[in-house]
Amino acid sequence: MIIAIFRELFINACILVTVVFVGSQFFMNTGLGSSSTIKVKVQAGILGGILGIILMFFSIKIPPNGIMDLRHIAIIISAIHGSGIVTFITGMILALFRLLYKGISDVSIIAASIIIVVMSLCIFIRWINKNKFMRWIYMFISSGLIATIGFFLTIENSSDLINIIVAYWLGSLFAIISVYFLTEYLVQTYFLLKRLKEESTIDFLTGLSNTRNFDVLFNSVIKNSIIQDEKISILMLDIDFFKKVNDTYGHNAGDIVLKELGELLSKSIRTIDIVARIGGEEFCIILKDCSKDKTLEIAERIKNMVEEKDFLLPEGINLKVTISIGCAIYPDTTLDIEKIKELADIKLYEAKHTGRNRVCM
Repeated sequence: MIIAIFRELFINACILVTVVFVGSQFFMNTGLGSSSTIKVKVQAGILGGILGIILMFFSIKIPPNGIMDLRHIAIIISAIHGSGIVTFITGMILALFRLLYKGISDVSIIAASIIIVVMSLCIFIRWINKNKFMRWIYMFISSGLIATIGFFLTIENSSDLINIIVAYWLGSLFAIISVYFLTEYLVQTYFLLKRLKEESTIDFLTGLSNTRNFDVLFNSVIKNSIIQDEKISILMLDIDFFKKVNDTYGHNAGDIVLKELGELLSKSIRTIDIVARIGGEEFCIILKDCSKDKTLEIAERIKNMVEEKDFLLPEGINLKVTISIGCAIYPDTTLDIEKIKELADIKLYEAKHTGRNRVCM
């Protein structure tokens, strides 16, 4: 009997692993955790509930009128990789479904109560224990003990009871180990893909968008500007005599200047605007819905902030640098939105060749 039950639980575990893998794809872009949005948490809680329901559909019948499956692992997954909200939603969905599944009876009431107790314990363990691996162990043991108590309350035949409990613990152990390694692999894959995505779009030195990502953002801004009939301003910035900085103080000093300038530019614009490093010492800012006067005001303010800033080098030297800025605005200075960046580049060239440390529009 133990082998027969374990065989059925093995099938349940295979279903569990498959659904977890497929379901994880929903969160490959957003991630899942305590810092996720309410929308993501609700979606995860519902998916956890669906996972438990699927496992119940493939449950094992145990005398006199109960069923056995691995639904408790769905709750554990929600608690480990989700949050208290995710766990609560998953648990309540499973408790309600189990109560109504195959009709309300003493057994279904006990089973639903067990689900609520397991859910509460998992939330509590998540709250008091910050060690992820120990959470797995404590949640597995506590949920297994609660389920065992449920078997004692619902199974009358003592010989069947022992066989069922042994098979249940063996099947649960196999399933929890499989799910643990699978979810850890999926989490590592998520962070690896996230890092690769960031590295392909973010400039490693300044933390700003790189040229590749800027082109994508720029094309998107152009499309939205045409659709919404919105002004777009482009500011092309270049550090004056940057080669002299590298030659005099070394490339490490140049990197410090670039990094601090990137931070200054990020703080100088609104959250809806875009700043990117598109070349060695060249940066570009996209201002959305700014008038000609406002664009010029922002450009002058940025130029003055850079001029007044002290760039502290490792040797304790306070370095002063200046920047030149070229501006173009659609539709104020050009009616061809596709050439707005090219025009801003021309104006930057003009600023560089008419004295530097100035703004040309």
